[in-house]
Amino acid sequence: MVDPNQCDNIHNFDISNPEKYDYFVIGGSHSAEARRQLVKEHPTTYFFKYAECKIYVGLIVDEAKLLAWDHNNDNDYRQKMSSIERIRFFHYEYLDALQRYGQKLHPGLRRQCLNEEGIVIDDSVKSDGLRKYEPWFQLAFRDGIVWDLQDQIFTMWENKEVKGQKVRKGKIDPQMEAKGIKGKNTDYTIEEAAEDMKLTPWRALQGIKDETLLVSVLSRVISKELSLDDMVLELSK
Repeated sequence: MVDPNQCDNIHNFDISNPEKYDYFVIGGSHSAEARRQLVKEHPTTYFFKYAECKIYVGLIVDEAKLLAWDHNNDNDYRQKMSSIERIRFFHYEYLDALQRYGQKLHPGLRRQCLNEEGIVIDDSVKSDGLRKYEPWFQLAFRDGIVWDLQDQIFTMWENKEVKGQKVRKGKIDPQMEAKGIKGKNTDYTIEEAAEDMKLTPWRALQGIKDETLLVSVLSRVISKELSLDDMVLELSK
């Protein structure tokens, strides 16, 4: 929350220079600590070094207290992994397993990945019960140049740079009205955000073992010659 002595109305907030304000942190301490630990474990993984922050302007003391309380008690403030975050998380679990167990893929890795994400799969569930998650693993359990190209496209998606990509409008505080804190500033629009990446076009990569083909098509997506839908058509030829 912006120090109200510096700015008490969202329409006076200088969005081009948010660093000039002082802030009170009213939620997210546990997430910040988790990210600090992940950075230590994966120092070259850039997305663990950053976190989405919501900036609130003009809250009264009681509103700020209610918001802080809700961060610890309401699922509305518990953000699920995006598609890209999930794929990357599974990928680094895959790399860790290779280091621990050698080149042979650890048979329980899929179940372990899901359990660590919070999707509890009981040991009694047969492998068929994991089938709906297989598209995630097909992307995550790649390495070498194909993974590097995939990951570059994921970064482009996060930066809204993929050809044909749709974006959505962002809101400065989307939960405020839902929580009964109906401020006069809830309709203030901020920068457009990337929609969560759909897995559908990426299913076209499943089963393709021709690395030369994959490298060629993924490189054309990176150069913005192809959209993800175009990628499907190229891989289906």
